[in-house]
Amino acid sequence: MPLIFLLLFLLPIPSFADVSPTITSFTASPSAINSGYTTILSWTMEGSSGNNLYFNCPLGVKIIKTDGTTFPCNQRIPASSGISDSIGFNIINVSGGTVVINATVYPKDLNGADYDAGAKSVYITANTTPHPITDFYSSATTVVATTTVTLSWVGHDVSGTNLQFDCIAGVQVFVSGDSTQTSLPCNTPVFSSSLGMSGSSSFTFTNSSLFATSLRATILPMIATGLYDATHALSLSLDIAGKPVQPSILIDSFNVSNTQISSGNSLVFSWSAPKASGVNFQITCSNSVSVGTTTSSKLPCNTPAFSRSLPTISTITLYFLNNFNSYQYLSLYLLPQNADGTYDGTKSKKLDITVIPAGQNSASPPAATPPSVQTGEAPQKIIKTIVFTQSLKKGSRGNHVTGLQKFLAQNQTLYPEGLITGYFGLATERAIKRFQEKYNIAKQGEAGYGTVGPKTRAKLNSLENF
Repeated sequence: MPLIFLLLFLLPIPSFADVSPTITSFTASPSAINSGYTTILSWTMEGSSGNNLYFNCPLGVKIIKTDGTTFPCNQRIPASSGISDSIGFNIINVSGGTVVINATVYPKDLNGADYDAGAKSVYITANTTPHPITDFYSSATTVVATTTVTLSWVGHDVSGTNLQFDCIAGVQVFVSGDSTQTSLPCNTPVFSSSLGMSGSSSFTFTNSSLFATSLRATILPMIATGLYDATHALSLSLDIAGKPVQPSILIDSFNVSNTQISSGNSLVFSWSAPKASGVNFQITCSNSVSVGTTTSSKLPCNTPAFSRSLPTISTITLYFLNNFNSYQYLSLYLLPQNADGTYDGTKSKKLDITVIPAGQNSASPPAATPPSVQTGEAPQKIIKTIVFTQSLKKGSRGNHVTGLQKFLAQNQTLYPEGLITGYFGLATERAIKRFQEKYNIAKQGEAGYGTVGPKTRAKLNSLENF
């Protein structure tokens, strides 16, 4: 008996130091929540002097303790020193989608070091915040150039936002008060640094088109630095007014020394248009008559005659040659020039000139017969300078309008004015109406009358002869 007692005395007695620290239980309740709601983490430990808690957070996730303090993500943070504990956490998810968050409790040994082998993890599913932006509004929805418009928004849960504008041809956006007047990028977040969760920002807009256009502005909730959630953004539409129509440019006077001229002689033209940027001549085409600044030169017809604009108040001498044996008639237009360098045919003034064949007197000229009334002639081959692909209407400008006017000017019945200005004015509209009626495309009161739409474009592109 004494020997047994001695053996028992000599055997090692287990100590607390020999027990491995372990998390015996770890739960999250509930384990699936909506953004902004609370889950309770509970755990018990054995053989541990404390613990560290770790949240593995995806982008766009924040952990908030129920006392309102932020609990850092992706770091081991001391949670408690008790053998068991429960802590509530609010989970904010602005990632734009449902995420799974891994939470792990690491027990500490008696020396205070984490014992990873005894750790336990739970998984929490968190839905995204459904409305990270709750309101987005503008101080004005119809915007005139240089007018300041303020965009305001109210956010929820997000730590930042950014603005984005669609790309629209001719439209530029500027930060109000920016002395550099640098236009903002489009179809991408505007600012390199995020804006506040709620706030406002002011802008000015320009539109180089003559027509108003709709521009979409979007407020983007931030997921993380430089990363934004387009699926939960809010947008609004701004109507950007077109470029202001320039005031009417009036020609005060346009005169000629005589309205009849014998072939080989000259006429003196004078004019006054002080409100224009300049002027130019346009001469109707005639196979029998040439007009030039000398007897051996010839100015182009049905297009601005001079490569550079003429002074707004001046005179010019032009020579006329009639290569036919009968009286010939043509018109000369004075075109005022706009500030942008284009010529406005709708504000032009016209002089009609009779050119008498060489060797005939001008005592009793025959009645003028406008070249637009021509009958019984062979079909006229059309010279095309462009394939029409754009819809055009009154107010349109550009190469397609110029090509359209050149096309129509080849038939003086359709387009007696023959003005080639690059601007779709009243004269061009009348010519298109005649064209549509001639080829049974449209008539007064029908949709598309006076405009170049799909049917009119198809006819323009297919027509070979007038």
